[in-house]
Formats: sequence, structure tokens, C-alpha cells
Amino acid sequence: MITTVSSRLHSLRHCIHRWLVSPAVHSRLRPVLYGLAGFLLSAAGLSHQPQPLVTGLICALSGAEAGLVTLGGSIGYLVFWQSAGHQGLLWCGLAYLWVLALGGRHISNALLMPAAAGLVTALSGVLFQSFLQ
Repeated sequence: MITTVSSRLHSLRHCIHRWLVSPAVHSRLRPVLYGLAGFLLSAAGLSHQPQPLVTGLICALSGAEAGLVTLGGSIGYLVFWQSAGHQGLLWCGLAYLWVLALGGRHISNALLMPAAAGLVTALSGVLFQSFLQ
């Protein structure tokens, strides 16, 4: 009995391992994981305020990956933060526009994209403090 259970578990583990290392599975699962990463990072908060973690991830990526993170983060800010998530939508949108403008090019300064994420966050903070309060 124990030998049968052990052999079944071993074959199940081998099947799962084979499935996880399959390139076909990776190509189908990758877009879902990018969107899920944006969605889950949008839930981060500090002192009941949303945090711009999604903006950093968007600026670290380029192309379709950045678009998927933007989509997932935008949905997440609305789901987790409701009306307080509007600033998160602005963070995602501005960061994605920045990535579209500069993300595909080879940039000689590696600190430009992280600086852009900080700039997007600072500008939106000034806008929200000035006009919405």
C-alpha cells in the first residue's frame, strides 16, 4: 500500500515537473503572470494610501509586458482602492506612456527609467494635492 502511494506521488511529481518546464506552458502562462503581478502589486498600501509599486515594474519592462502589467495594475487599483485608486490609474497610465516613448530604445543611462518612475509619482502627487484637495 505504501509503495503504491509512493510510486503514484513520484509519477505525479514527475508529470508536474515535465509540465512546468514545457516551453508551450511558459509561453501561455507568462502573459497571465505579468497581469497578475500588476494586479497584486496594486494592493500595496502604506497608512491607508496606495503605493506606486506597479509604476516601478512598468518602467522596468517594455513592450507587451509593460502593457499587461499596466492593465493588471489599473484593474487592481480600482478593485482594491475604489476611488482612492484613481491616482494609481494615473501612475500606470503615465508610466506606460513613458515606456512607449522611450522603452524600446537603447538608453545609455540605466537610471533614466527609475528616475522616470519617481517623476511620474511626484508629478501625480502634486496634481492630486493641488487640484483634488
